[in-house]
Amino acid sequence: DEEDLSLYEQLCYWVRGPGFDYLSGCLVVVNALVLGIQIDWQARHVTNDLPWPFQALELLFCLAFMVELCLRAVVHGRKFFAPAVRKWHCLDLVLVGSQLLDIIFSTFTVN
Repeated sequence: DEEDLSLYEQLCYWVRGPGFDYLSGCLVVVNALVLGIQIDWQARHVTNDLPWPFQALELLFCLAFMVELCLRAVVHGRKFFAPAVRKWHCLDLVLVGSQLLDIIFSTFTVN
């Protein structure tokens, strides 16, 4: 019975289930669409300065991907770096890390 499970057990059940993967996949697709719209906007306006909605969405997606990665790491523990999935998780770490660094550097860079 799901009500008898601890919070951690419920989290494990949810993260290991297909719904979490579908949600993560949808986030990737929506992020790609937003990036496409953002690049189109920048090409039409010939600027590197982004309006605040694009900046907010970029931050939101970065946070969502960080939470996703952290949840997977917490739930899978040492198995997070098991040989079968190590390459994918390392790729995720590099992508999320580079996105985070980009946000940090762009926040503190003065034009």
